[in-house]
Amino acid sequence: MMPSNSFTNVTVIPDSVFYTPIVWSYDTINDTQLRKRAMFVPVYINDIGQEALMQFDLGANLSGFYFKTLSLLADSTPELNNRIKLTKKGSPYFENAKISFNKGVTLQKDKLYIWKHMGHDSLPKSMPVIGTIGYDILDNYILIIDYINNRIALVKSIPFELEKRITYIPKSDLEKFPIILPFKLGGKKIRLWFDTGTSSAQVLTSTKRLKRVSLNRQIEPLDSGYSWGKLDIEYKASVQKIENSSLYIGNIYLRQVQVTGMDRLNTLFSLVGRYLYGFTGNAVFENCVVIIDRKNNKFGIVKEILKASP
Repeated sequence: MMPSNSFTNVTVIPDSVFYTPIVWSYDTINDTQLRKRAMFVPVYINDIGQEALMQFDLGANLSGFYFKTLSLLADSTPELNNRIKLTKKGSPYFENAKISFNKGVTLQKDKLYIWKHMGHDSLPKSMPVIGTIGYDILDNYILIIDYINNRIALVKSIPFELEKRITYIPKSDLEKFPIILPFKLGGKKIRLWFDTGTSSAQVLTSTKRLKRVSLNRQIEPLDSGYSWGKLDIEYKASVQKIENSSLYIGNIYLRQVQVTGMDRLNTLFSLVGRYLYGFTGNAVFENCVVIIDRKNNKFGIVKEILKASP
């Protein structure tokens, strides 16, 4: 079942695969180690008449625009203001939004959500970030995230050459939000929330749980950054005491991982108990192609295929 606020209409050209490039933003840890911070895709917004970026975040249950960016764009396109309406409860939305991914996919929504306090304070020289694409893009289609070639596609059917390479992972749960996947961390079975908004963290959990895998329960700050307008501090174990930090999905080895934690996740993981250990995202699938078939509740993976020709 899809969120009640899913798109009014999602149009995908049949029997075709149109890939959209992934645009990464980067940051550094301790001014030395470069890592991917966030995942964006270029889109065309009909009402603006130009391309913009939207964060591709399957950890968000719905898609929407950022009010601050819309307001800046409305300075040169005043008619945009006529499309911003208020619900009876006073929440803003964008009326009859139409978003295109290249020529293969078009998203339409009668009332697209608007985040009031998100967006740019001033327009950048590069493409502006106008919003977030969330879980509701999946509809009844199949999402391909090709991390090897940095591109995504929404399709009605999987190309044959790709289909025959896919390993599907039993006990995946993606029919409804959020996407929960089964992993093994060392010899321990765990479930992780798959979140493409979690670009830099490998396995992210609460600080309470992080202390359990830290020698003498000692943790220290690793990084900090803003998420949905709020500052988060990410912690690491001073010395990680997991004997085997190998992460597997099914029988497929992904990588050695570092478990990190945030204070704001303590309440969430206290509520869900042992069912859910934490989050994972783009970092553990860097050498993979991921297939998300929400309609048939299937999560597939292809590891280390050749790069596509330019």
